Amino acid sequence: MAKISMEWLQIISADSITRVHWNIVDSIAVQPDYIFLFIGPVIIIPRRDFPTEENYQEFGKTLMEYWESRKNKPISADLISKSK
Repeated sequence: MAKISMEWLQIISADSITRVHWNIVDSIAVQPDYIFLFIGPVIIIPRRDFPTEENYQEFGKTLMEYWESRKNKPISADLISKSK
């Protein structure tokens, strides 16, 4: 499952939780079956994780918007302390 906000992308799987700040995302590619996030290692979000095609497309669109708006902004001290 993936969750996004203006500050973070969070990926939750059966054995891990990954939280990524937009500043470290190099690029994003939304494809028919997967969303690829390039941050050094690639985070792949499969379409099958979404209940509908509409949810998948909306998530991809929102992901791109958040990344574009935050990719060159510093991480605020408030966010760092909240993540601990």
